[in-house]
Amino acid sequence: MATTPLIPAQIEPLFQAVTALAVGATLPNGGPDPDQVRLEWQTESQPEAPLSKTVTYLRCVEEDDQYNRVRDSLTGAASQGNAPQVNTYIRVWRVYWCFYGPGSFDNARKMRSALLMDQGTHDALMTANLALVTDMRAPLRVPERWSGGQWRERVDFEAAFNELVTEVPIVPVVNGLEVIIEVADHSQA
Repeated sequence: MATTPLIPAQIEPLFQAVTALAVGATLPNGGPDPDQVRLEWQTESQPEAPLSKTVTYLRCVEEDDQYNRVRDSLTGAASQGNAPQVNTYIRVWRVYWCFYGPGSFDNARKMRSALLMDQGTHDALMTANLALVTDMRAPLRVPERWSGGQWRERVDFEAAFNELVTEVPIVPVVNGLEVIIEVADHSQA
């Protein structure tokens, strides 16, 4: 069965929802609070959060990895001049979280735990054909100098995810081949 490879417009809302559930930043309807879990590179930017507010910024990018370069291909049985060709490969996504505010360190811990230990998070990612690469670094606390000489709490965290992609293009094939063998007559020489 072919899978539809993810695009940023699909993977970002997925991770926004997963992050909101992990850190408790959901709206009353259960959806993610876009003021608390923000996507980077939005077309309409949101104002900078105050120092007292805990906010998460999230970014998803395809990573150039050795697994991205390995392709497997299998051609099926021909029918009516065409044959299905099943191409599979692993695409690697890197997700970056930038946690700001007084709850940033704890939210980074919650996110890491949700990725490693929460069955709901695992199931949501597997539904999207994403598998966590469990070899990840611990969240990194990196306070950031803010306006007015104040320091703002910041914690960075990242994780990689493998996406299995299956493509099934139909390729034209030759149904038959006529072979004519001519025997040279050397008696005339």
